[in-house]
Amino acid sequence: MYSIMITYDTGDSFHQVHGEEHTLPMSWSSLEKAKQALQDIQAHYHFYMILHKEWNVDKKDKEKATKFAQSRPWHSGKYAEYNILLENDEGNRVSVGTGAWCGYFENLVGADIISSPEEGLSFRR
Repeated sequence: MYSIMITYDTGDSFHQVHGEEHTLPMSWSSLEKAKQALQDIQAHYHFYMILHKEWNVDKKDKEKATKFAQSRPWHSGKYAEYNILLENDEGNRVSVGTGAWCGYFENLVGADIISSPEEGLSFRR
């Protein structure tokens, strides 16, 4: 099985925390589906950045980004900036919150596809 682990920075007005990790609450048996989800997350975060973090974009740029996002299958509707629809193994789009890495103090650092170890290949104490 494949999962996606998000690495992000967070904090508050007084301090920052770097390199926090969040594993998405869904997994895939198909590596291709996991790769597509990774691409969707990247496109979604670009959309989020244009709307909320980029200082050199104007209203027209934001409207263009919104129109593009609305045409994508990952767009979730009214709260699309903080929610993404990712395709599962069955081909259905599942809602996943992006609040861990999309927020006032949060910044996405990266995302990685990780695979679950086969039984008997690892242990934890």
